[in-house]
Amino acid sequence: MGSINPQGGTRRGADIVGGGMGEGPGPDIMAAATLDGDKVMSSDGEHVGKISDIMLDVRNGRIAYAVLSEGGFLGMGSNLHAIPWSEVG
Repeated sequence: MGSINPQGGTRRGADIVGGGMGEGPGPDIMAAATLDGDKVMSSDGEHVGKISDIMLDVRNGRIAYAVLSEGGFLGMGSNLHAIPWSEVG
């Protein structure tokens, strides 16, 4: 499992930890579906949830935020949180 830093710079916020599926061109360019279901770890190493969606700002051509799913069982009762993409890295 590797950690993805989509910003390529300083480390802030949470890390996305993938399962090695969907090996592609790398963390600089990838399909949004590659991140679906990946674990999100807080900056202190605590598992806080999984990526359930990536929301695009189509007008400005950028990723707006990741949708973090936490809690629940078999997809029911989970809480969804919008995490600004600038905080994922």
